Amino acid sequence: MLTPAERTALGAAIYAYRHASGHINCTGCYQCIPCPHNVAIGYIFAYVYNNYILHQNKERAMADYTISMSPVQRGDPASSCVGCGQCLAKCPQHLDISKLLTRVKETLGK
Repeated sequence: MLTPAERTALGAAIYAYRHASGHINCTGCYQCIPCPHNVAIGYIFAYVYNNYILHQNKERAMADYTISMSPVQRGDPASSCVGCGQCLAKCPQHLDISKLLTRVKETLGK
């Protein structure tokens, strides 16, 4: 059980993470998959990109992205998105997934 001070600190950390400039409001629920092009949508948004936005450590983000992007582990990178839109109706946050994947590709180069 967390103390009141620990709950406050955790709440502040979550707030900072979710309100970092450029953050993608993906919860990592993975309802958007399977992607017909095997794009690892939830992993890319919720783990790789949002951590990059928060910490601004591109070297770490690229290590997470490239090491974890094998088709066997997580799926393909943002650049594999062809904009088919099959993920859009599945997203409970109503994110414009293909547009956001373009942002990831432009930011991280893959």
